[in-house]
Amino acid sequence: MSLLQKSNLYDCLCAALRKPLSEGGYIALTAALTNLAADDIAMVVESMTDDEALAIFNWLDDRRAVQLLRNLPTRQVDYLMRHAPAGRICKMTEQTN
Repeated sequence: MSLLQKSNLYDCLCAALRKPLSEGGYIALTAALTNLAADDIAMVVESMTDDEALAIFNWLDDRRAVQLLRNLPTRQVDYLMRHAPAGRICKMTEQTN
C-alpha cells in the first residue's frame, strides 16, 4: 500500500468513525473496509488512537479481526484485547484453536 493510499484510507476511516451510524456511518465504514486485507488495515490502524482502533477492530469480521491482531504492535493488541467485548474475544479464540 502506497503512502497516498494509506493516507486516503486513514482519512476515509476517520471520517466514517465521526459519522453517527444512524446518519450513514455504517455505510461509510462498510465501504471503507470492504475488500481490504487485514495487513493493509493494520498499517492505518497503527496510526489511530486506541478508541479509533477499537472501533475498527469491532467492525471487522472475525477472520480479519484475528489477522489484524497479528499485524499490530503489542501495546495496541493489549488495548484491544482488554476493551473489546469479552464474548467476541472468546468466540475468536475458539475459532483459532
